[in-house]
Amino acid sequence: TQAEYIFDIFLDDDPIGFHRVLVTQDGDQRRVEVEAEMKVKVLFFASLRELTGTGETVVEIPSATSLAVIWQMAAGDIDMPDNTLCALNMDYVKADELAGEDDEVAFFPPVTGG
Repeated sequence: TQAEYIFDIFLDDDPIGFHRVLVTQDGDQRRVEVEAEMKVKVLFFASLRELTGTGETVVEIPSATSLAVIWQMAAGDIDMPDNTLCALNMDYVKADELAGEDDEVAFFPPVTGG
């Protein structure tokens, strides 16, 4: 037998993703598969806005996705420039930091000056 459960995820009454649980029973064996997908807001600033052609977009990610992968999902075939500054929920982090449900991701060009 098999049962599927789908839970929509909301933030402030806005849908931001879903969780899907599939339970399969085969005799004494029970198998549970979980799939999650959520929407993450992605912001591009200054020259990165010009490079990607957008200042803001929303991407659907599986849970626990690195900012580097989110860049690829949001920017398509445009490589992330060296020394790009990454922020997760307004805190600077490295590109390998993981983002998830309800997170905001931002990318800034490197700061120069003296």
